[in-house]
Amino acid sequence: IFNRQGEEFQEIPLEGSGKCLDLAWDQEGEILAVLQSGSPIVKLWDANQNQDSNLDTGMKDLSLIKWSQTGPQLAIGTVKGNLLIYNKKTLKKVSIVGKHTRRVTSGAWNSENKLVLASEDKQVTVSNVEGDTLHQTGLKSEGNDVQIASVHTHGKDNTVSCVVGMQSLLIFDIDEPTGGTELKFSSKYGNIVSYKWFGKENVAVGFESGYFVVMSTHSEEVNEEQFSQRLHSGSLAAMTLSPLLKRAATCAANVIKVVDLSDAIRELPEESIALDYETGTLEQIEWTSDGQVLTVSSDTGSVYNFLACLPVLAEAHGTNYMYLTSLLELSVCSALPEAASDPPKAVIRISMEPTFAALGPTHAALGMNNHVFFHALEEPGCPLVQEREYLGTVEQVKLNQEFVAVRSEGRVHLHALGQPPDGGVSRMFPDKSDENDITCLALSKDFLVFGTARGTITYFYLPDFAQVNEFRHETGIVKIFPNEAATRIVFLDDKASAYIYNPVSDQLLPIQRFSPTAVKVMWDSFDLGILVAHDAKNIQIFAYAPHTTAGPTVNLIQTSKLTPGLSPILVYNGVVTSQADNGSINSQVLATHDAITHVDKRGGAGADKLRQCFQQNLDLLRLSRAWEVAKLLNQKDLFSKLGQAAMQQLDVQLALRTFRHLGDAGMVMSLHKLESVEDASLLAGHIALMFDDYSRAQELFLSSMRPIAALEMRRDLLHWEHALKLAKTLAPEQVPAISCEFAQQLEFRAEYEQALSMYQMGFSRGMAPAPGTRAADMQPLERSCLSGIAKMTLRLGDINQGVTLASDSQDQQCCRECAEILEGLKQFHDAARLYVEGDQPEKAAKIYIKTKNWGSAAPLMDRISAPKLHAEFGKAKESEGRFEDALIAYERASDTD
Repeated sequence: IFNRQGEEFQEIPLEGSGKCLDLAWDQEGEILAVLQSGSPIVKLWDANQNQDSNLDTGMKDLSLIKWSQTGPQLAIGTVKGNLLIYNKKTLKKVSIVGKHTRRVTSGAWNSENKLVLASEDKQVTVSNVEGDTLHQTGLKSEGNDVQIASVHTHGKDNTVSCVVGMQSLLIFDIDEPTGGTELKFSSKYGNIVSYKWFGKENVAVGFESGYFVVMSTHSEEVNEEQFSQRLHSGSLAAMTLSPLLKRAATCAANVIKVVDLSDAIRELPEESIALDYETGTLEQIEWTSDGQVLTVSSDTGSVYNFLACLPVLAEAHGTNYMYLTSLLELSVCSALPEAASDPPKAVIRISMEPTFAALGPTHAALGMNNHVFFHALEEPGCPLVQEREYLGTVEQVKLNQEFVAVRSEGRVHLHALGQPPDGGVSRMFPDKSDENDITCLALSKDFLVFGTARGTITYFYLPDFAQVNEFRHETGIVKIFPNEAATRIVFLDDKASAYIYNPVSDQLLPIQRFSPTAVKVMWDSFDLGILVAHDAKNIQIFAYAPHTTAGPTVNLIQTSKLTPGLSPILVYNGVVTSQADNGSINSQVLATHDAITHVDKRGGAGADKLRQCFQQNLDLLRLSRAWEVAKLLNQKDLFSKLGQAAMQQLDVQLALRTFRHLGDAGMVMSLHKLESVEDASLLAGHIALMFDDYSRAQELFLSSMRPIAALEMRRDLLHWEHALKLAKTLAPEQVPAISCEFAQQLEFRAEYEQALSMYQMGFSRGMAPAPGTRAADMQPLERSCLSGIAKMTLRLGDINQGVTLASDSQDQQCCRECAEILEGLKQFHDAARLYVEGDQPEKAAKIYIKTKNWGSAAPLMDRISAPKLHAEFGKAKESEGRFEDALIAYERASDTD
């Protein structure tokens, strides 16, 4: 018996000289049963106790041993068709004589502990755990190689298959063995050597002639071959299949062939193995249940173990990553392009297979259960520097230059690297022992960060060894993914939503269109704002901008397919480094970077590829690179797009350069005024204003160090209603002036009642003018408001009050405007009176003459120059018989007739 590393673990002496026929492990992998030719003894070896014992069956010529999948039973068949069921827990043996009349050739248990046996007597029996026969059916020929699968039965393993006469495959239900479906194969294939179920309804069959055939058992595709190929020219000896790897392996002579059973079934010639002829002819082949080791044996007694795949175990730190290169070795490599062909930076030799690992700047940690081993990466040979046990099963480990953080059973243990368990700097989180609900952690150079099921994210500052921040989310935190300095964190909550958290401003930014099934988020260490998230099928690329005219933003650039079988480790400059299911490392350029990579490698490209490169740089917010590409193409539309993007990203210098190149003098002048603005919110507000986004500009101005800019903007835009609201809090001294301006706007819109209210607010802060108030005693603003109050009073129908206010103001302009309103309202007497007070005698005289008020018109005629008015006045005097006055009037009208 050997361990996984190929080292001999134990040697078990067998009884007598009989040939070993079969080996069988129980379901827990604790007891090995050995079947030996010509012996009634079944040798049992206990792996936990490292002891062997003999099970005396009392029967001769044993032919079969088969452990139950779910229980402690071992089925033992004989050449004469008898059956014995042994219970390893109770040590009870149940013997059933005459189960079959000839040799029991094959058997299988299902999850319900039903035993199916095939025999040379052309019968198949189904028995319960006590050995009682439940069903029995006859076969056309001798049955062999019984298997049970979960097909056609909605997940239950009730489908039984059996090779009949070495030529066909019979498939039937375990509870209805009669009838069933028979799969027949071409006669050129010869005898069936082995077959295996895989997928939902597929079966792979190996034939003696060297053919390998895959057939579907679906009702609509039964007896239809999906794949057929002769893998070996000689006689095929054995076949095995790994459901996890979706691969099959066959052996014949000294050659091993591998077939990929994924979507497109095909042989993998590059994975074929040819052994030396001295090793003999290969006879058996088997894959471990995890698919990691493929074992073959030959007729000379040689056993070969091939590492088919490695456990998917990889960790990253910065641009370095660590992964298993063998079962007993980890390698630390660099993801930088210039180091692609370099050997590993460090190789760690280990004595056990780790189930978790962590990589830091100078150390690596790996282990299993509650045991952690620490290795120094910068010392020759990466020696083990510390071995430590923790109180519970370790779920996560993180390292930095000086500290280790270990998450176990809802708590985090933080301690210095290399310190003894009973001393040094150490801290347990959370402080309250009844809140063991930490779900995730991260460790940067200066911070320990952890999230809890309560929805908190805690920042612990390592230099001061003190908590500095705690953020409370509305629901539980599941995973956190910080950038290198932990100044931004992507976290996933238990509602499958994703957010970017800024611990400096305590600001939370939802990530829209984020996959709810995403398992990991990676920050591109080349582009600090690029995030790459992935689930089992897709990769999503996001661009995060902390400062834009819209505030912090995160936008989905593209979603692309993730190559099946790959687990991404890190991303650098758009290249995702992943580990494949077989443990190998794969590098893949993201679709968002392919044109950029193409141009960089070739040093140039055609116009179409350069335009694509420009757009990718723009999407990735690499604006300086986009400028260089735009200069190569020298197309106006590209510079226009770049200028707009630069403004949105608050890159004033690049925007200036771009619009200067376009010859846009107005934009250059506007941007030039913003060069000295350092406040990001203030700058964003001005740029939002340039984009005519006034609401956003106001919001940004108010959040800046100069909020008065919001008021100035609204005043400049004549948005008096907004300006008034802002002035009440930002500049109360401007309320009267803005009220007056707003009132004039309302007056123009004929909203007289609101206008009166605004005029009154502008006049001595809402106080109504006192009777006899003279405009000459007021400031210009108050005079304007007083005039407005008088006009609006008239407009609203209060004639007497309006006339009084206008008259008392002794303001000629006010009187004139009020007189015009009164004239329009046909209040001619008051209108004429105010025209007189407003020093417009002609208009007053015109009204008097029109209303035949000759007495009031007479005193004004000396100040009238209009001939028409004098002529009308002369006619009136003439009709009254006052010819002397009429003569004077006619003379002034130059009416000689």
